[in-house]
Amino acid sequence: MLTAALICMMIVLYSLQSFFCKKYADSYPGRGDLSSTVFTVVSGVTVVAVSLCFMGFRFEAAPLTWLFGVLNALALFGYNYFLVKCSQAGSFTVLQVFAVAGGIIVPTLAAWFGFGVELSPLKWLGVFAVIGGVYLASYKSEKKAAGEKSPSADGCAEAGKPKRAAFIPLCLCLALCNGAYASLTDIQQRLTGDGEKEEMVAVTYGVAAIISLCLLLIKSRGSFTPFKQSRVSLIYLAVTSVIVGVAINILVIVIPLLNDITLLHTFNNSGILVCSAILSYIFFKERFTRINIVGCLIMCCALVLVALF
Repeated sequence: MLTAALICMMIVLYSLQSFFCKKYADSYPGRGDLSSTVFTVVSGVTVVAVSLCFMGFRFEAAPLTWLFGVLNALALFGYNYFLVKCSQAGSFTVLQVFAVAGGIIVPTLAAWFGFGVELSPLKWLGVFAVIGGVYLASYKSEKKAAGEKSPSADGCAEAGKPKRAAFIPLCLCLALCNGAYASLTDIQQRLTGDGEKEEMVAVTYGVAAIISLCLLLIKSRGSFTPFKQSRVSLIYLAVTSVIVGVAINILVIVIPLLNDITLLHTFNNSGILVCSAILSYIFFKERFTRINIVGCLIMCCALVLVALF
């Protein structure tokens, strides 16, 4: 019961993170292509502070935790990078499917090959049905999609915008980065135990913040002007950063409580998608089509397969 409550809390927090992050990006007063980098720096520092609170301000990380933390930071940085590039190059619906598929399948395969965690055929069926449901639930017609800006549209004017021919390779990289992030978090706890889970989070987001800060200073030619915020954007930035810190620490608490990593990431990714869609419907007046509703129903049925079998 406690595990289920923590998973529900985690899903709600991650959904609120997406919602407030969009509000932050919309209200950011500087260059649009720098908003995500600023967010990564500030949220990374905040996550480190929240993690220190969770661990009672006692930081004891083994070399293996440092190694996985640095690798995880690179995966996190890669995910953010490819998310922007994919948004510039093609359909957000397809992007979403690749991200969710990577976040479920890669850690499942890692647990299967690395630690002998097997899945029943019905559970595999449920996993792939969830991915199909994600596509339908997030589907938008080409006409409608053409009239909307992608989440990173403000940063699309920068040089080096990828061609559409590179879209699928970029999506594959996005899926691998999202999957690597989930896998490394799980593998670290399997190898070192859950005693250093907060240290793993702190190293991951601390290193990601340092990488992003260096990139930001290069882009802005050594200026800290991109960190300047309006009153509204500062509120959204602070709220979102705290949510990120609490959500990721709940995730690493849940991992040892629920040995089935497939179940965890399937419910997490699907739940975030559904909750985000509901928030978009309420606050952004985005309407569900019949295809979207069918996709949500397919996901619900598929989650039953994943949970029971």
